[in-house]
Amino acid sequence: MDIVEIVFSPTGGTQKAAEGLIQTWGAPSRRIDLTAPSLDMDALTVLADEVAVIAVPSFGGRVPALAAHGVAEYVLPAPIPRERAMEVALEQYGYCADIVDQSFETVGALADGLPRATVWYFWWD
Repeated sequence: MDIVEIVFSPTGGTQKAAEGLIQTWGAPSRRIDLTAPSLDMDALTVLADEVAVIAVPSFGGRVPALAAHGVAEYVLPAPIPRERAMEVALEQYGYCADIVDQSFETVGALADGLPRATVWYFWWD
């Protein structure tokens, strides 16, 4: 059994967690990095004899549910702590650049509002 690590990890934390899990199995693996600008999504394949480990960031223990038309929503049990705001804002920008480019204008402005937010919205135009 070979393992395919499919990972979305703009800041590297999710990738480290996935690697730790995969190493415990001791099986050969290959990585598909969803943050790579050169990734050809049409070439993304997992063969019948492979196991896929899909790793994405979660916020408040939740992974976004796709709503419709390129929109995702996270409902948090509580806002994130202020000391993590810039780290999370950078991760959000890596996940969805439109949140900054079309709304907040800077990653810093996004980070300023995160400690008060209990719902995060993302969209892709």
